[in-house]
Amino acid sequence: MFIEDQVYPKRCGHMSGKNVIPAHEMIGKIKAALDARVDPDFTIMARTDALTVNGIEDAIERACQYREFGADLIFIEAIKTMEDMQRINREIDAPTLANIIEGGVTPEIHPKKLESLGFNAVTYPTTATYAVAKSVHKVMKELFQTGSTVGVRDFMFSFDEFNEFIGLSSLRALEKSYTDHFTDGVS
Repeated sequence: MFIEDQVYPKRCGHMSGKNVIPAHEMIGKIKAALDARVDPDFTIMARTDALTVNGIEDAIERACQYREFGADLIFIEAIKTMEDMQRINREIDAPTLANIIEGGVTPEIHPKKLESLGFNAVTYPTTATYAVAKSVHKVMKELFQTGSTVGVRDFMFSFDEFNEFIGLSSLRALEKSYTDHFTDGVS
């Protein structure tokens, strides 16, 4: 579970105009999540946007409090420098997450390097969205301008490739397994 301390309305962590709630309110959210947790393998991640709002001291202080009150994983959003990455992982006694957004404020560092800096997890939350949006835009633009998708077929699966990609043959076999037992001619 992902819990954050940003004030509503929420903004992307790499955008300006953010604010954070008081740390004690976020701790209340963490306590509520812990009370609701039934599965011990259910992970509660605490995110703070305090770095860009109040500075690194507040972000680290909040992260340490969030860990002290039970957060399993800590995510300080919008880290701008490798020095801050090192400091965060040196001063916070908790597993940490790095968040990489292409073109965002956090340096795009290889996962192995992030691991060497002390991060335990990394996310690329917009990578697939950016790729899909650009591909769809290109295909739709081509269709609008030419009335055909022939010029962008390299961005598309063929009918057969798509069916293979989604595992249609396995689904059809499963369907068949549910209907093969009928012997009275009912279909």
